[in-house]
Amino acid sequence: MTNVLFFSVYALFMLSVTGFCTHALRRDKKSFVFGTLSSLMGFLGLTVLLITQVFNSEIDNLLLTNWLMAVIYYYTAYKTKNRLLGTAFMPIVLVLMTFVVFNDGTSLLTKTSYDGQFFLFMHQALLIAAFAIFFFTFAQSVTYLVKLR
Repeated sequence: MTNVLFFSVYALFMLSVTGFCTHALRRDKKSFVFGTLSSLMGFLGLTVLLITQVFNSEIDNLLLTNWLMAVIYYYTAYKTKNRLLGTAFMPIVLVLMTFVVFNDGTSLLTKTSYDGQFFLFMHQALLIAAFAIFFFTFAQSVTYLVKLR
């Protein structure tokens, strides 16, 4: 069940990359709406996948990173109304999802279970959020420079 959900989320994020890249090349509204709707459906599926992992006491840090990056992306896109940010953001999410597919379980960034180590869990969560925020400030500045020209 979780594999089917994961690969459907992966396919939805792949469709959103296609929609956002098409929007960047053609500047049409339909492709932007397609990319946004497919990324929102993928985000909802990713949320369900993470909730099932929490109930099974397994949290995949790369999936959690994707989820946090998506939350920050949607908030930034809502506040700034920048449509090119999805073009810079969604390929990164897709690459991280690809890392999850080829994960062998030996890395430190792979599945960790929450055993009551609150400090370690909060440290990892804040570190992941910091990397996501850093990427978004970088992507926002690059899209600002592109628009400026």
